[in-house]
Amino acid sequence: MSKTIAGAIASFFGRSGIAISEKLSTEEFNQFAEDAAELDAKLNDPATSQLAADLKAANDKVAELKGQLTEAATAQTKLNEQIATLTGERDKYKAQHERAAEAGTGTPKEDANSRGKSEMASYNAHALEVYNKANGK
Repeated sequence: MSKTIAGAIASFFGRSGIAISEKLSTEEFNQFAEDAAELDAKLNDPATSQLAADLKAANDKVAELKGQLTEAATAQTKLNEQIATLTGERDKYKAQHERAAEAGTGTPKEDANSRGKSEMASYNAHALEVYNKANGK
């Protein structure tokens, strides 16, 4: 140990070190000095400084993760807004699709091109005839 016991007491207790030595008996002061020396050894222990470095590193990691969490929360908010917008558009187009599908149920063999037309082009009539023969209709 590089410090003396008196130096350790002086470093920890500064102005009150002399008062402590005067008020305590020799045995009490020696016990107090041993306790102060043990405390000094614990404070100067490399493991203590390693723990302090580990604590600083852990606090830095916590700060980094908090930043990432904030970024993720911001991204989630933006995505929720997009979901709300897209859900509204989907509902609008779904309603249009359902109306169009309902309108087509009355004439299931017609499509948008043949509705209201009474005659087919000759090649379409021939293609329909070949299809009906092939499928047994």
